[in-house]
Amino acid sequence: MYRKNPEATVFQVFRSSRGFTLIELLVVIAIIGILAAIAIPSYQDYARKTQRSTAMIGLSEISNLETAFYASNLRFTTTLANLPYPITAPPTNSANDYYYTFTVTNLSSSGYTINGSKSSGISDPSCTPMTLTSTGTQGPTTTCWSR
Repeated sequence: MYRKNPEATVFQVFRSSRGFTLIELLVVIAIIGILAAIAIPSYQDYARKTQRSTAMIGLSEISNLETAFYASNLRFTTTLANLPYPITAPPTNSANDYYYTFTVTNLSSSGYTINGSKSSGISDPSCTPMTLTSTGTQGPTTTCWSR
């Protein structure tokens, strides 16, 4: 096949492959925005559930140690330092890695309440404070303790 002007054809090919149009860029930005609108809330929900799990572990561990203290001393303690073993879930917010601060309240000869208060990170107003009593009652009664 014979072409009258082969340079024009090369120029036309070059011109059509120079870049993206504004519409194409706007479509890509819109797709990225939609994906971000879905992904960010999902990530935050996952982070909340992870922090709640950490709080549940800390509350259960302190409860077990309080029970061990009671077995030895016939009373409960309000000072976490008096517990017989080190606590792996830290009771205080000594570093930014910890999301809950644990305290023992409502102490009596027959029971206690352990509170896990949110100290940093993603907000979770429906599950703060998380509580565990000596009788095993968990609070708040929302879905905070469900997995």
